Amino acid sequence: MPPRGRSATQQHDNDGAGPSSSGLTFPEYVPFAITQSVLAEGVIPEDEVKAMIRRLTNRTNDDAFALVLRKVQADVKFLDIGIERVKLPANKSWYLCAINKDADESSKLMGSKYNAEQIQYFKAVLEAIGKAAPPEEGLIAQVGRIALVNVDPLREPAGAGAAGEGGSQAAGAAARGGRKLSMVDKGELLKGFVQDGWLHEPRQGYYTMGPRTLSELKDYALSVLHPEVAEELQRDYM
Repeated sequence: MPPRGRSATQQHDNDGAGPSSSGLTFPEYVPFAITQSVLAEGVIPEDEVKAMIRRLTNRTNDDAFALVLRKVQADVKFLDIGIERVKLPANKSWYLCAINKDADESSKLMGSKYNAEQIQYFKAVLEAIGKAAPPEEGLIAQVGRIALVNVDPLREPAGAGAAGEGGSQAAGAAARGGRKLSMVDKGELLKGFVQDGWLHEPRQGYYTMGPRTLSELKDYALSVLHPEVAEELQRDYM
């Protein structure tokens, strides 16, 4: 239901969306419903949002999409949340993602759902994807499950001194707390990362960066990719 005290219908004239937008109206519950869906899921395929808008407005085209999206983006500003579009290189599809503008980097790393060790593993997965060779005519690598469950988030960078201050792997594990992730743990985490939109599974058993990573963790994702790939992503996909 629309909030009390506000008009139940939104009308848009000459708002920069082009001549076809003149006089378009839609019930206020339309952007409200879209906002609730995106915030609840964190990431939604844009085609699903367009279908939802068509259904809610009884339209057969997507002429209301840009206007509804603009209203949604304006409505969530006071929450320090952005609703951003990102195109996934793996399937060339657009997604809408909810971005916490006020969160620090550690909070952006998947909020409170995952513990520090699981987040460290996720970062190691992103680094492995960033270093791997992309498929032919692809932009970002698709790395197999076997390779990713063998990624060790506690492994020190090459050349790091084991005898240095706090330099042993045991000390690193102790500092993070908890037991070391098993391969079974990692396999379950990969499934969860896909479900939450942090990773994408373009084909069974292969993983690449998901839409939520390319939007909410954009800076980190770009930092682990080749500079030319990062530049193309920023230009054509974000």
